[in-house]
Amino acid sequence: MIKNRIAILGIFDIIIVFWIVWFERQIQYEPLLDYSSNLSAMKLPLHPEVYNTMIITIILNIVALIYELRIDSISEFKRSHWLILSGYFIIVLFCMITGYRYISTRASDGVIDEYNTLFRFPIWLFGKELFSSFITITSLYYSLFALHICLCMLNLYLCVKKMKE
Repeated sequence: MIKNRIAILGIFDIIIVFWIVWFERQIQYEPLLDYSSNLSAMKLPLHPEVYNTMIITIILNIVALIYELRIDSISEFKRSHWLILSGYFIIVLFCMITGYRYISTRASDGVIDEYNTLFRFPIWLFGKELFSSFITITSLYYSLFALHICLCMLNLYLCVKKMKE
């Protein structure tokens, strides 16, 4: 049984990537009726379920890393913890870059909508026009991506610092 939370998060992230790949392979798109249109300009739609899963997974990872930083500040250093954190950092980079490529190649119409459960409350609170003027799907992903990478690097830095002590 794995007791390290970071290792569990890494496995969870890999499972989410496999779920997204499986989900995308289950979708069948109809062929275009107008064959004279520019096929290279056409983008497949980004599904809100996939985007919501990606964002919620990143938020859960951020919360778990903050919790780990809080716990690790009082615990002693273990060499295996550094190896697990390094592997987790590589997994996070792979998942985030793959997620960026996935989001950037999709059309984002209908993701930030009052029917999407992730954005329902903020849209109700601020209104769709105001909310969508300063939050886009890519800006939200980029900001969470940057925060997550910074927390991973901070966690690695603290591990290296404890290793030197």
